Amino acid sequence: SFIHISLFATSIIIIMSFSLLSRRIVPTSSLSSPSSGFITTFTRTMATKKQGGSTNNGRDSIGRRLGVKATHGQKVTAGSIIVRQRGQKYRAGENAGMGKDHTVFAKYDGIVHMTRTETRKNR
Repeated sequence: SFIHISLFATSIIIIMSFSLLSRRIVPTSSLSSPSSGFITTFTRTMATKKQGGSTNNGRDSIGRRLGVKATHGQKVTAGSIIVRQRGQKYRAGENAGMGKDHTVFAKYDGIVHMTRTETRKNR
């Protein structure tokens, strides 16, 4: 008895003695019968997995690192960022400036002093 295996792109063709056949391999045609001969051709396809399809997700932007960088009573040097924010939740006071992206920064060396002032919303 002999086994001959040939690999093609999508299937495996196995030629072997009829007594060595596995139960999982099924003949492709019923032309050959056990009484006609010992060599039979069988085809078995390769295990494949179909593509899952495309998606519009899978992206995410990095965080902007906003927030208070120096708190009340902390020493800062000139040019240090005190608060990074979107909008004017925190306002620049004495010796502090506000950048075009509303970043509050120190104009001189000193100690940060934060106070809460009443706005029209809070009345």
